[in-house]
Amino acid sequence: FDGWNTQADGLGKNYAAGSKLVFTNASVDLYPRWKSVPGPVPLDTPANPDGLAAGMGRAGGSGDYWVFNNFSYITYSSPDLCFGYNQPFSISVWFMANSLPASGWPHIFMINAASGYFDYFLMLDGQNYAGALVACIGQSCNPDHATIVYSITTGAWHHAVMVYDGSKMELYVDGVCRGTALYTLGALPKPWGPMMIGGGASNYFNGSIGELKFYDRALGADEVMALYSP
Repeated sequence: FDGWNTQADGLGKNYAAGSKLVFTNASVDLYPRWKSVPGPVPLDTPANPDGLAAGMGRAGGSGDYWVFNNFSYITYSSPDLCFGYNQPFSISVWFMANSLPASGWPHIFMINAASGYFDYFLMLDGQNYAGALVACIGQSCNPDHATIVYSITTGAWHHAVMVYDGSKMELYVDGVCRGTALYTLGALPKPWGPMMIGGGASNYFNGSIGELKFYDRALGADEVMALYSP
């Protein structure tokens, strides 16, 4: 990984790997830049056993992360995710909220179906739960969905993992399972629609987000703990 560029053809503005991008009052499209590496890239080392390329650091420490100032978010129009709608999955992310919303639904991330209202998301809910962290899977605009709610503190890094095994969803926060909700997906349409990070539909996140990871299986409690405290 060699950083980001604001144009798909690489002719826009570059942001080096490890640099900080502060979002203001406009949305920004970012495209990854890659460089040739002789041989395999070392992912895990004794000093960095977190699944990231060696030297990247951690979001909870001094590593790479996005900063959102309550005005904009990142959109991937057609994300190529490693799991399908009716398959087990896990989504891991580090985040730090500067404040809790008094209204609205600032999203940490949201993944939509290409059609309909089916989605997966992790957000702060100021509308119904006093700014608590909410994980949801299913048709959020209809009764057919599963939700887990957990209160978090501001001004500190938190690690969250959504885990789905085919029949139930679990939400881990800071290495501990904070809730379980039964849900059966069944057959659902493809392909994926847009994925948003840091907001969506004028609900902007105020804080920092890093190390968003996707897995095509349900992680176990020990694996989640390893991600939280490598």
